[in-house]
Amino acid sequence: MTFLHKNKSKLILIFYLIVLAILFIFGLFFMTNYQSVHIAYKYDTDGVMSITERSSFTSETVTNEKLYRYFASATDLPEDLTNVKKNAFGTSAYATQIYDFNKQLNGYNEYIIVASIICLALCALFFVFSNNSRRIFYKSNLIVGILIPLVISVLSIVGIVFMISSISALNANLNLYRATSAMMSSSAGNYIEEALEDWNVVLANSTNVNSATFIFGIIIYIAVIAYSLFVSIFTIRKYKQTGKEREEIISRAVTAND
Repeated sequence: MTFLHKNKSKLILIFYLIVLAILFIFGLFFMTNYQSVHIAYKYDTDGVMSITERSSFTSETVTNEKLYRYFASATDLPEDLTNVKKNAFGTSAYATQIYDFNKQLNGYNEYIIVASIICLALCALFFVFSNNSRRIFYKSNLIVGILIPLVISVLSIVGIVFMISSISALNANLNLYRATSAMMSSSAGNYIEEALEDWNVVLANSTNVNSATFIFGIIIYIAVIAYSLFVSIFTIRKYKQTGKEREEIISRAVTAND
C-alpha cells in the first residue's frame, strides 16, 4: 500500500499511456475486417482514375472479374441493387459506392493512427513536466494535467464521430459490401464460381463485414475520454491538496532571495 501511495501519480500516468497505446494498436488493425471491401482501379496516363475489369494481377490493380461476373449474372439481388447499370468501360454505380466507402475508411484509419501518435506524445509530456514524480504540484503541473487530457478528449470525440459515420455508411449498403468482401477476399474459394447466382451463399461467406470494429472503436474512445477526465480530476485534487506545502516552499524561496 505504501508503494501504491508513493507512486500513485506514476501508476496513473503509466496506465494512461497503456490506454492510449491500445488506441494506437486499434488503428493498426482497424481495416482488417474491411480491407476486402474494395474495387480495383488504376490511373490512366492522363491522370484520370478508372475502375478496371482486368482478369490479371498488376501492381496497380487486382482482378474485378469475380465481382463483375456476379453482379452481371445474379438474378436475386437485393432490391437496392437491381438497377445497377454498367457503362461501356465496365464500371457501375455499385463500383463507385465501394470505392467511396473504402476511401472513407482509409481516411478514418489514417486519422486514428495520427491522432493516437499525437495522444501518446502529449501523454509523454506528463513525464517531461514531472507530473509522474513530483510530490507537490505547481501551476505548470496543473496546466499540463488539464490541457493534455482536454486535447486528447477532443481528438477522441472526433474519433467517435468518425466511427458513427462509418456505421452509418456500412449499414447504408451492407449487403453490397458483404458481397464485395466475399468476392475480393483472397480466401474466397470455389463457392463463388459454383454459385454466382446464389446470393445467400455469398452472404453466408461474408459475415466478417459488420459494425463490430466500429463499436469497439467507440468503446475505446469512451474509455480514453473517461480516463482523461479522471487524470484531470486527480491533477486538480493533488494541486489543491499540496497547496499549503507549495506556499511554504515559495515563501521560503522568497525569504531566501530577500
